[in-house]
Amino acid sequence: MLEYKMKVIPHTTQCDFNNELRASGIVDILQDAARLHIQKLGYDDSEMAKLGYCWVLTYETYEVVSRMPKLGEVLHVNTWPHEKRKLEYDREIEIRDENDNLLVKSYTNWVIIDREKRTLARANEVVIDGEFKGNINYEGPCKRKINLGTGDIIDTHYHKVELTDLDANIHVNNAKYLDFIMNSMTLDDYKPFKSLELSFVHEARLGDEIKIDHFINENNKNCYKGYVNDHVCFEAIIEF
Repeated sequence: MLEYKMKVIPHTTQCDFNNELRASGIVDILQDAARLHIQKLGYDDSEMAKLGYCWVLTYETYEVVSRMPKLGEVLHVNTWPHEKRKLEYDREIEIRDENDNLLVKSYTNWVIIDREKRTLARANEVVIDGEFKGNINYEGPCKRKINLGTGDIIDTHYHKVELTDLDANIHVNNAKYLDFIMNSMTLDDYKPFKSLELSFVHEARLGDEIKIDHFINENNKNCYKGYVNDHVCFEAIIEF
């Protein structure tokens, strides 16, 4: 069965001041589960680099089903892929507590990028063999884009990309965008992110200044749109 299971214990740097996993902490765990599973399947970052490729997360959504995971508790994380589409690899992740209660569920979309051209690659030599899990939470296909419109801007926040924001691909780590959004809030108006849609449009790199606009869309949801030099780098829809 194409499924990977692991245990994690949230640590202080993944949690907020309420001792609950903050949004970036959840996404950090989701990314680790995907990375460790693909490593087990033989296509980790080093092997992909030999082939001239790298994995890129284009879209993720998560929903807090029952409650936020807490600092120090033992969590059971399960992840499994869907069958490959033309260029895309969809993957689900669950976070459960010690009593097998489902806390968080997630659906993500991954693609393979040519390292030199920085374009999508078919990568036909990357083959995921095995029996795909039948019991799933999400019917495919997963989104790759949100395509947010615009709205009346509530506020704007700026962040200059620093070394600690970067990942192995030398661009902003996906989870960091959620910290940038959180940092645009005050202590009084902060609330946990109960559901999230996040799409990655364009890389942000060291020294870039990211402009983050916050507005309410036509469905009365909080939207955040990040720009680098007037080019959209990420889009997010958040429910608190």
